[in-house]
Amino acid sequence: QNQIKVANNYARKQRDPKKRNNILKASQDLSNLINELVDAMKLAAENPNDEQAQQRLRDAIERAKKANMAIAAATTDNPEEEMARLHQKTLESLDKLWEAIKSGDLQAIAAALKELNDDINREIIMAKAVAENSDDPERKKRIYDAIENLQGFQSQILPTIKAYNANPNSPQNQAALANLYDNTKKALEDLLA
Repeated sequence: QNQIKVANNYARKQRDPKKRNNILKASQDLSNLINELVDAMKLAAENPNDEQAQQRLRDAIERAKKANMAIAAATTDNPEEEMARLHQKTLESLDKLWEAIKSGDLQAIAAALKELNDDINREIIMAKAVAENSDDPERKKRIYDAIENLQGFQSQILPTIKAYNANPNSPQNQAALANLYDNTKKALEDLLA
């Protein structure tokens, strides 16, 4: 709640109406999630063995994390610069995941996968901020197309890793993993185009 209050105060001080509106929207989105998050926590606490209740809590936490990232993106003075920094971190996370997969260390794979997903989500949110700050409709479209493409590859990462780990000697699984790596890296590069 404090973050919402700070964001709203920051928004009121903005001269740029577009930036002010982006901050207020991000703040409102987080505010709307608070009750949902509280309800999900109560339900999960009351039903610790109910997988649906636990999943509802995990989903609410993910949405709240994304809403928090959106506030950060909206309040960033230079989204382009921040996106370039995040982009480098995301590429490093992708390489870290690739190395963990090659090592076969399941704990390292799980940690690297979580880090990559978090980094991709941050970069996507910052890319949206860059798109919203752009007055070039073609650039906006390119960024949103790149985001959609990246999200498609992001959703394929876990199933592809599982298939590979089940049979790492399969040429088909090796090729699928290599293609996913290349396509994800290209999709990340397309965000900066």
